[in-house]
Amino acid sequence: MDAYEVMEDEDDFAEFYSSVCSKTCLAVLEVFCTVSTVLNVVVFLAFFKRKKPLSSREVFMFVLIVNDVLRTTVGAYRNWWPVWVFPYTDNVWLCRIHFLLSETCAMCSLLFPAFYAIYECCTRGFPTSPLAAFLSQHRSSLLVDLSILMIGLCSPVIFVVGETHFSHYSCVFMYYNTEETGFATAYAISYRVRLALKTFSLISMWMATVVLLVKVSEITPTSRTRLRHLWAEQKLLISLLMKLTFLASPYGVFIPLLWQSSVPTLLVGEIAGLALMLDTMTNAPLFLWITEELRFWTAWTLPEFLKTCRQRKSCQELEGEQDSV
Repeated sequence: MDAYEVMEDEDDFAEFYSSVCSKTCLAVLEVFCTVSTVLNVVVFLAFFKRKKPLSSREVFMFVLIVNDVLRTTVGAYRNWWPVWVFPYTDNVWLCRIHFLLSETCAMCSLLFPAFYAIYECCTRGFPTSPLAAFLSQHRSSLLVDLSILMIGLCSPVIFVVGETHFSHYSCVFMYYNTEETGFATAYAISYRVRLALKTFSLISMWMATVVLLVKVSEITPTSRTRLRHLWAEQKLLISLLMKLTFLASPYGVFIPLLWQSSVPTLLVGEIAGLALMLDTMTNAPLFLWITEELRFWTAWTLPEFLKTCRQRKSCQELEGEQDSV
């Protein structure tokens, strides 16, 4: 059965969808998404304890965390929670908004790292250039403009997918009986835009890393010192580059193989989905690892009564030592 073949019966669609991801699969996915959401919210709250204004690296991390919070809560749960909240109503527009936000967050997660790579390359590699001054001055407004641009690129999906809502099981059923040409066109456009953004992001980040490495080599003598110095300055850029290369890229490689196959291999889809899920889930732990200032628990202190007990115990030990002498 083709991936976007029009189903003539709703039960056929339900059987096809349940064969793609079973109840156990969905339960595991929801657990992972819940853990990811909690971690993202923790890091999101940790930013509010930081001293303002935030550095450029912290601004981009904050934007990525906000995007991940939307992506995990809205995107991952888009298929189920509207049905729990409004079980007896027609949720067609609510589902369309969920699809729009999910697609927008997915594309922003590819575009923001590329913008950060260009920003770091210009401001660190060529600090006196007019472009570096422009990016430093309009950093926040450009991020907002890019988000609006992504919403505009993703907006056609709400007019193509789900002309009629046949089932109250989930938003996924909006694909049911959707006009085949329209759905195929929307999928093709969405996939090509994602592929273009992924390619642009990878090229931008690799080029920025090479340029910054060349700049570092001008002031450091040995290769080991260069790499150490580059890592100390560009932890976020290098981490995002590795994550995009090894986690997000397999999605773009495996999914075409899945859809072009006459007999879709579910293992291929699961590998691609797992890589994409890990790409989303690893941002919060990554930011906590490379940014010590976000580790808010290091500022926790012992309660006063424990401090008093420790002081009293140390005083008693000191008195005992003096008596023994």
